[in-house]
Amino acid sequence: MARQGGVDRGLFRREGVWWIYWVCPYGHRHKEKVGTAKGQARDYYQKRKL
Repeated sequence: MARQGGVDRGLFRREGVWWIYWVCPYGHRHKEKVGTAKGQARDYYQKRKL
């Protein structure tokens, strides 16, 4: 879900590839390469947050 102002939390783009940043229930921070589509990255991030 987009935050107010159009910035998505946990998503960032580096060299044309979207990455997600999330924290698991144990408190570990994770970064994962998702792909080139922002919509795909947003969906993947929502699944990881569950």
